[in-house]
Amino acid sequence: FPPDTIVFNKTYVLNKIQFKFDSYKLQSTSFEELDKLAAWLANHSTVYIRLSGHTDDVGGERYNQTLSEKRAQTVALYLQQKGISPSRIQAKGYGKSKPLVPATDDLARKQNRRVEIVFE
Repeated sequence: FPPDTIVFNKTYVLNKIQFKFDSYKLQSTSFEELDKLAAWLANHSTVYIRLSGHTDDVGGERYNQTLSEKRAQTVALYLQQKGISPSRIQAKGYGKSKPLVPATDDLARKQNRRVEIVFE
């Protein structure tokens, strides 16, 4: 996310937040961006966020829905552990219903396994 140019009610993809296939465990490459986000939120205590979790197109609807919810909740929990109040964070999953990239190759699937954020 671009911390110096935040636009409220705009959706941002947290590009460096990555999950392995079939997992809601954060990869270590995610921590730097999440730490920056947590610091920004700590300095902007009146800002609320909405997190949305997404999966790729592999797997059933119900399974992907649950996985996407856990991905969003994992990011929310990480931010809470960094001191951000849970009351400032909404987390929701969308399964595979909102692909960022409509293709079904490995690169597209990796991009679709994501978390997005909206600042309010």
